[in-house]
Amino acid sequence: MSELPRMSVKSLRDLIADTETTLKDLNTELQRREIAAQEMEIEHLEDHMKHAQLSLQSIRDFLAILVNEYRSRH
Repeated sequence: MSELPRMSVKSLRDLIADTETTLKDLNTELQRREIAAQEMEIEHLEDHMKHAQLSLQSIRDFLAILVNEYRSRH
């Protein structure tokens, strides 16, 4: 952007307007993608919950084994 010092006021205003439009478009696209990602996660929430329940059940089973072994030794 070494040409900035030589640009007319009108050209600078046009460049600023174009830049602001581009920034607005980028922000809109970013929001769209973030919303789409959130919707995807919400759609898979049931799968996440099932996985968490299975993990929790595995931990419970393991703890039950430890308790049974402890009780059988004492």
